[in-house]
Amino acid sequence: MTEVREGINAFTKELFIRCLYDPLEFLFKINIAVESAYTIPPGKMSRAVNLFAMKEYYQVYSILRCTECTSMKIEYNYCTCCTSAQVFLRNYSVYILTSIKNTREPGFKIDRIYYEDDKVDKLLDRVELSNEGVIISNELFTDPFLIYLLILTKKKYISSDKYKKVLCVLLKVMPYFWDIYKLLGNSVTATDCDSVLKNISDPVMERVFILYIGCRKSILIPRLKRIMEEYEKNPEEFSIYEESLLVAVFGHYKKTKKSLEVMEKVVDSSVGWYNFDQFSNILYSLKDTEKLSSLLFTVFDRFGNLPIYNYVSGNLLALKSDHVGSIEEFQKILQDEFIGEFDIAYIFVAQEYFHLKDTCSAIKACNLAIKKNYNDYRVWLSMAQIYFSIEMHEYSLHFYRKCAELSPSISAVYEGLGQCFDKLGREEEAIRCYKKCADQGSVKALCLLGDLFFRQNNNQFIAYYKEYLSHALVLENNLEHTPEGSVKTIERVIEVLEASSDPSTVLEWRKSLTLLKHCLGA
Repeated sequence: MTEVREGINAFTKELFIRCLYDPLEFLFKINIAVESAYTIPPGKMSRAVNLFAMKEYYQVYSILRCTECTSMKIEYNYCTCCTSAQVFLRNYSVYILTSIKNTREPGFKIDRIYYEDDKVDKLLDRVELSNEGVIISNELFTDPFLIYLLILTKKKYISSDKYKKVLCVLLKVMPYFWDIYKLLGNSVTATDCDSVLKNISDPVMERVFILYIGCRKSILIPRLKRIMEEYEKNPEEFSIYEESLLVAVFGHYKKTKKSLEVMEKVVDSSVGWYNFDQFSNILYSLKDTEKLSSLLFTVFDRFGNLPIYNYVSGNLLALKSDHVGSIEEFQKILQDEFIGEFDIAYIFVAQEYFHLKDTCSAIKACNLAIKKNYNDYRVWLSMAQIYFSIEMHEYSLHFYRKCAELSPSISAVYEGLGQCFDKLGREEEAIRCYKKCADQGSVKALCLLGDLFFRQNNNQFIAYYKEYLSHALVLENNLEHTPEGSVKTIERVIEVLEASSDPSTVLEWRKSLTLLKHCLGA
């Protein structure tokens, strides 16, 4: 048995003792952990683990209460007289209890000293890594699991920079602890992604994390394209869970046929609902009612009325224009106070309200989405699009700028920025944004550039309109690329160019347009 395998086995045992079942199961999902018999020494810890599995969290807290604690009040107490595993499970139970009660337990004790919540940021200054790769700190515990729990329970009082720094330190010490990756995934952006990746030592964990933020957060970094190429060559080296992430990644890169192919494989092979919510998003965007209905049936057949059912059902009802029903389904899985797995659904609620012409409720839902997913450009994009549609272009510009800060590689962001500048009469800025958008592969941006130059009586519009048509009129024999641009837009562009183009070229454009209409059923 290699040293790495021994280390992984020892770490999975630590996860089991602390009842961290989700990150333990995750290591099985990505084929890193192997089945093993975990034993817990007899005593109160053994009973506490059993009660935790029964969701009797208050009894867990009571059994593991520090003998030197005289107060009967529930509190976060990081004492040094109990074992590290006992301290963790006791405080973890407090965290879960407060989550259930929708409250927050104030303050915390470290070795009998009480600290107010606002002291946690300064305390974390002392957390750093020694040359031997061991966490060292002064006046603060050194167990990485306890430091993780401290920042999990007191995140509200920790600065964003400190939060990321400590998580990266923990990542170096516990490279297989998936919960740390998820916390980083919720806070990382496209611009600071590299600073996180350099702390990941295991290549498989790095690959999974890149796929995760690409799938769940739409953070598309260059490394993703290489991962897609690796998958095309050696799909057997990827776990089913990684393939479920790849479904959304292929979708982001407009590789629709490959996305649907892998999706079908995952649905047939997986024993869990690995990213089925993302699958439903893709099928909704493709307006594929038949496949989305089939996915909903599969979800209900396997998992019953779990939240994933409400999520997929919400997308299906939205596709059928049952906006009220869609809102009701999504709201069943959303919570106001605590971050949940499906919080991105606030965007869909906002979109459904907007379809109902209830702009106030749509903006309120977007505000909640921003609160839950502050570093996800999609929530800011949704708000920007709503304000743009009601012609509040200054407001829209603010939200588009935030999108560009979070995800500078998304062409739709610069398209929106350009349109805002265009509406505000700031044409030079609009041109720069449209050109950047076109450089990123947007066909629509070529048309927008042509429109702007046409209004300026600038003959540059001819070149951009022609380039637009060269892309918009291309037909593919598969689903890899959906034809860009609406038929009406293409007709308008051809009419504008007719006076400056030779008749044979115009005839070819019109023939291609007729074929396009036929293929689209227009």
